Amino acid sequence: MSTTSLIYHSFLETILIAEISIQRELILPALILIYSGIDSASFLATKDINAQVNDRFISWVNRWMYSTKILPCSAEELYSARCGVVHTFTSDSNLTRNKNVRRVAYSWGSSDIIKLQKTMDIDHPGKMVALSVNDLYESYKLGLADFFEFAMKENSLANQLEARSIKYFSSISGDDAELYLKSNKC
Repeated sequence: MSTTSLIYHSFLETILIAEISIQRELILPALILIYSGIDSASFLATKDINAQVNDRFISWVNRWMYSTKILPCSAEELYSARCGVVHTFTSDSNLTRNKNVRRVAYSWGSSDIIKLQKTMDIDHPGKMVALSVNDLYESYKLGLADFFEFAMKENSLANQLEARSIKYFSSISGDDAELYLKSNKC
């Protein structure tokens, strides 16, 4: 398996498990997978590996996710939501506390996002935005597909992915390790 295909495989695994999590209403694990997937994709996409995580995350959301499916919140609000969910399992972050960025409230399944937003507007006017987990997942999945499709056509991005793929998580089964050792007479 080429090093770049390890990247694709990792994303396919996380997309599959995020989808299963959403179907089973395991929302927190789905959100963690989606937000960490955006983090990883933004790392792959950025030319400057020293760029701030928030800058590359926001840039990737605007470029790839919002070019396919726009959500009711800004990329900065998504980044704030990511910080809350990934670091504390909450909707709070430094951005919601210090910069008046709206907190994200999630709906899923057949729940009515319009009713959720109306509820938020009554209880927390201008402080919260309703977001469908299903829509977030769809925007992420479509954005990711467009990103990888573009990477196959754009040599500089393909080379960048190849160079960064060396550090990507990979695994090998015990049987494959044994075959490798035998073939190398170890």
